[in-house]
Order: sequence, then C-alpha cells, then structure tokens
Amino acid sequence: MFDFSFRNTIKRLLYPFYRKTKHIAVLMTFLVSIRRLKDNFIAFRNKTEYDIKFNAQTLSLEARLNQEYNLLMGTIYIETVSSTDNAVYTFWLSENQAPVYVGWLSEMTINPVYTFWLSEPPPAGIGIEFIVWVPSTLNFDLEQMKAIINLYKLAGKRYAIKPY
Repeated sequence: MFDFSFRNTIKRLLYPFYRKTKHIAVLMTFLVSIRRLKDNFIAFRNKTEYDIKFNAQTLSLEARLNQEYNLLMGTIYIETVSSTDNAVYTFWLSENQAPVYVGWLSEMTINPVYTFWLSEPPPAGIGIEFIVWVPSTLNFDLEQMKAIINLYKLAGKRYAIKPY
C-alpha cells in the first residue's frame, strides 16, 4: 500500500529531455524532507501494527512481555489474584442481614471496610488483581515493564511485579 518510489515517479512524470541524472538528482534533493516524513510514517505504522497484535488477555500480555525480553514462553507469567475473598456485600433492609459500616481510612476502625475514592488511594497490597512474576535473574528496567503493562491492561486494574 505504501510502496511508493519517488525516483520512479519523477522519471515517469518528467519530459524525456529532462530525464537526465542531474535533473533527477536536483528534484530528489527537494524531496528529502518528504522522504523522511514517509519513512517516519512507515516506522510508526509498523510499530502500531505490532502493538495491536496484543491485548489485555493474560496469554497475550505474557507473550508480549516474553518477546520484549527475548525469553521463552512461560518465563514471565501472570497470576490472577482472587479478589472475592474479602468481598463486602450490601443488602436491602428487607433481607435481614448484618449491617455494614463504611468509613474513611483516617477513622481507623478495628476492622475497616475499604472503599476507594479517587482522592484517597488504597493502601499498598490491597486491590491487586494480578501479579506479574519475573525471573530474579532477568535484568530489566522496571519503568519500561510498567509502561508495557499499562499500555495493554484495562483501566483501573492494579497489579504488582514480583521476582521468583
């Protein structure tokens, strides 16, 4: 689709008298910035095509991370954390269940019920939905790995990166 040759197009559009090497070279110098723009566009297109091959599914994200660090499949793996263990349910009064009292973290109740607002981040370790397990022998940039995971994960999902 984008296989376009400026040199061949110039040769086809010029009169036969002007199809000499020096005339073509002069016209090619005028097109340097356009050729660079085309090369940048093709590089961006190739990177975008590579990025959209993956999604937020566990196997797809694992494959992307393993390809990024040139590892065998399954070296970096993702474990889903069950978040229903400490779930708090609210009921209607007619259901005759024990009442649930909700408060701010600053109130420090004995058994706090955690509800999170945008202005109050949850404490560390609470609300993690998946863990990315990375080999301890792998040297990697933590911020780069977080950037790759954040590119593909669903909004609002929390995770942790841990060595094994």
